[in-house]
Amino acid sequence: MEARYMEILELLLPAVYAGVCAYTDIRRRMIDIRFSAAAGILGICFLVIRETGVSMDVNNGYGAVVFALLPGVILAVAAVITGEAIGMGDAIFILICGLFFSMKEVIIIVCLTWMLCAIAAVIVAATGGIRRKKVRNRGLPFVTFAFPVILFILRSRYE
Repeated sequence: MEARYMEILELLLPAVYAGVCAYTDIRRRMIDIRFSAAAGILGICFLVIRETGVSMDVNNGYGAVVFALLPGVILAVAAVITGEAIGMGDAIFILICGLFFSMKEVIIIVCLTWMLCAIAAVIVAATGGIRRKKVRNRGLPFVTFAFPVILFILRSRYE
């Protein structure tokens, strides 16, 4: 029975985190750092409970988590270097996702989210051009596009 609860938590925690962050990203154009910190602490607790031994193997154990955190760290460095052209909240979001997903899944999340953002940017630019509105400095909420990708990955885990 306990294994079933772990499976439910494995689905529920990242889905709720991504959903709340997507909502706040749409509404306020920012990611709440306190909520992300709480999700990070929950993710770490979940990892400690789930993992049965300390292993720095890249394919399992804590070593896999360290590698899964790398895309978020890289995005955080890019946010600092670019003066937050890539939002720091987005980098923190991807960093927290590294606690719930493998490195391969995190890279898929980032790539598919950027693809969805690019499609949306083209649509916004095209419709803004038709309406003759300035859309040059208008940003898109990254996490909003990450939410359906995360749901897709969670769904594909249990097919």
